Amino acid sequence: MFAADLLDPPADRLTIYALGPGFGESQVVVLPDRRVVVVDACTYDGTNLPAALLRRLGVRSIDLLVLTHPDLDHVRGVAELVRSFAPGRIWRYPFESYIRDIVAEWCRREPDNTHHQELSEALAAIEDHGRRSGCIETAAYRSKEWQPPGGSYAIHALAPTHYDQERTRLAWSKLIERHDGRWRLSSRFQKLLDGTIKLGDVPNVISVAVVIEWGSRRVLLAGDVLNGNASRHSGWKGVLRALDAVDAPRGHLVNDLDLVKVSHHGSFGACSPEAWSRHAKSGKTTGFIAPFGAHRLPHHDSLLTLRAHCLRLGITTDAGGAFERAERAGWMTVGDAPPPSSSGPCLMAIIDAAGGIELRRGRAARIFQ
Repeated sequence: MFAADLLDPPADRLTIYALGPGFGESQVVVLPDRRVVVVDACTYDGTNLPAALLRRLGVRSIDLLVLTHPDLDHVRGVAELVRSFAPGRIWRYPFESYIRDIVAEWCRREPDNTHHQELSEALAAIEDHGRRSGCIETAAYRSKEWQPPGGSYAIHALAPTHYDQERTRLAWSKLIERHDGRWRLSSRFQKLLDGTIKLGDVPNVISVAVVIEWGSRRVLLAGDVLNGNASRHSGWKGVLRALDAVDAPRGHLVNDLDLVKVSHHGSFGACSPEAWSRHAKSGKTTGFIAPFGAHRLPHHDSLLTLRAHCLRLGITTDAGGAFERAERAGWMTVGDAPPPSSSGPCLMAIIDAAGGIELRRGRAARIFQ
C-alpha cells in the first residue's frame, strides 16, 4: 500500500501525508527535525492507514496526536494509534467528559451500534494512556501552541472558537442533567435515540484545526471546521475574526498558505470564500481533499471555489465520483512519469524552506491543476 515512492520524507523539509479511503481521513506530518504529528485516524479494508504508514516509515512513537472531533470517520483506528505509538502529547477536542458519558450510555442501550462502540474504545484507550502519561490536553482557539525545544516551527490550534464551544456546551448539556447530586441522561437523550431529534452539526462545531508554521511556510489542517451559524463569531467567520483581534493579532497564520487540507471533505457547508481569499492570496496554494463517498463530497460548488483560488488540487481517492466532479469543475489531471507504485489512497507533499513543493500520490489518488 505504501511503497518506496511515498517513503522518502527528506531531512530539513516539511512532509505531509493525507490519507483518505472515501470514509475517514487522517494526516501524518513529518517535521523538519523528524518529529511526527498525526491528525485523526482512518481505516481501509481492515488496515489502519496512519498506523501502517508510520510502521513503513520506521516511526516508533508519535510526538503529537491531534483528535479533531468525535465523528467515526475521524476516530476509527485511534485506539490502535494510542496503544501502538504511545503519543508524547495528545490534543483533544473540548467536552470530552460530556461525550464520554453520553457514549457510555449509548453503548449500553445500543450494544450493536458500531460507531458508538468504536468511539468508546478510542476514548478508553486515550483515558488509559492519559492516566499513565498525563499527556492529554484540550485544544481550542488560542489554548494550545506547541514549539518543542530546538524546533524551528510552531503548531497552533485555531478552532473551535469560544463562541462555538459555548453553543456546543449548551447542546450537550441538554442531553445530561444533574439530579440529587448525580449526572443522568435527560428525556431529550431518549428522543435522540428514538430519532425524534438530531445532533445536527454539533460534533463538527467543536472540530479542532491546526496550522503548522515553519519560517514563512504555513500548512493548514482544517479538520471538519464548518462555516457555522449566522453569528459572526461562529465557524470560519469566528476563526478569522478571532485571529484578527487587536489584542493578539495572528491573522497571518491563515494568509497565503502553502498547503491546505480542505475542511470537511470539501462540503459546501465548510467552504468559506472569505477564508479562501486569504488562504490563497498569491495563487500558490495546493489543496488536499479526502472525499466522503457516502455523501458525494467534495461538493461541486466547493470544487469551483477551490478552482478559483488554488494552483493545484490533490484528491486521495475517487470515492463517490470525486474525480469526475473535479473535472466538471474545470480541474485537469496532472500526468505521472513514472506512474506511482504505491497503491493506497494517499497524497504526499514535500515542502522546502524556500517554498518549493513536490507532490506525490498513491495510485488511488489523483493530482489536478
